[in-house]
Amino acid sequence: MEDEEELEPGIIDAEEFAKLDFDKVTLLDLRAPDEVLAGGQVEGAIKIPLAEIADKIDTIPTVKPVYLFCNTGDWSGQIAELLADRGYEAYDVKGGFRAFRDALSNEGWIVPASPATAPTAPQINPDVLQVSPSASQASSSTSQPSESQSVFVDARGLRCPGPIVKLGDAIRQASIGQRVMILADESTFATDVASWCSSTGNVLESLRTLEGQHEPMHPLTGTSGSNPIRSEAPSSPRPTIEAVIRKSDSKARTATDGSEEPESREPERDPEHEKTFVVFSADLDKALAAFIMANAGAAMGCQVTMFFTFWGLSLLRKREKVKVPKTPVEKMFGFLLPRGTQKLKLSQMNMLGMGPKMIRSIMAKNGIPSLEELVQDSIDHGVRLVACEMTMDIMGIKREELIDGVEFGGAPTMMAAGEKSDVTFFI
Repeated sequence: MEDEEELEPGIIDAEEFAKLDFDKVTLLDLRAPDEVLAGGQVEGAIKIPLAEIADKIDTIPTVKPVYLFCNTGDWSGQIAELLADRGYEAYDVKGGFRAFRDALSNEGWIVPASPATAPTAPQINPDVLQVSPSASQASSSTSQPSESQSVFVDARGLRCPGPIVKLGDAIRQASIGQRVMILADESTFATDVASWCSSTGNVLESLRTLEGQHEPMHPLTGTSGSNPIRSEAPSSPRPTIEAVIRKSDSKARTATDGSEEPESREPERDPEHEKTFVVFSADLDKALAAFIMANAGAAMGCQVTMFFTFWGLSLLRKREKVKVPKTPVEKMFGFLLPRGTQKLKLSQMNMLGMGPKMIRSIMAKNGIPSLEELVQDSIDHGVRLVACEMTMDIMGIKREELIDGVEFGGAPTMMAAGEKSDVTFFI
């Protein structure tokens, strides 16, 4: 069976857009209601605010080409790609409504905003996006208007653990019952997101691939009928996987007076599933493995502690040389130890320094975050980076030489973290 021809979204200038016969196309207005009130509306356009696109995307007609625009053109291109992935003939209006308004200022198409003037998209059928029966209960609730607005996350081009980190960030900022729709082309994302939801208690309402497979997939097995998601990386481009996750209230807290406390949007850490890493090595490949797993643990809501000792302290050194008083032996150690992550070698196939350069080049071409980005992501997501001060004294490394965000401790600090962890990694 031959593969279906992949559709690509088009781009059209506002001036060319103004010349179209609007009766022969579908107009999709992605602006927020306040932007419509401020700028005016386009006659005949279907209005679906960007915040609601995940819930209402399946209500957009497919019989005509779809021309879509937001206020300034910043977001409509991504939604055009999403529609093209779903088989729509989609076109992004370059410059958005503002450019369109300038082009049509004397044409009479723009009229004062009125709820009854332009048609709106029909209400979503709950069966479209959900797999589990319990999902309909949350979608039908109108007590909190914010729950009806879905968050859209485009994680395409990111490699592990990037998509899960982005998902974790979005879920932590979401309200209870709110949905997050995420797109990713990481080949293992279907398995990763199902595992993430199982671990965090959030609800995976639908999972499907948008290339050659359009039926909702089972949230645990990643399959649709008898056809599993392909785990092997295809020839360019990679298939896009779409997941819809609803933030669960399974972790709602109870106040001391017995009433339910309002849900916090701050990141929560699971005290029963902490993770500890003892980083002993200064090899680039081992450092990458440590920080990839640490970031994944933080994205799953775990408190992660990384304890750096002996050669592992090199990962925390600043790249630039810091002038601090040292003894001759301490200066020798400082000269021999790698200064920062850019100087790390590979444990195998180092090839006089060519190996690390090749690895970094391949990572960059495949959209994999660099070690430096992984280190910063870990700090941004609350991973504890603890430097062993006893080892620092032995090797002559001073506090001023280490990057910002590092804590200092000894063996008791590591043992305390390990005692509370359900797993400890030695790298």
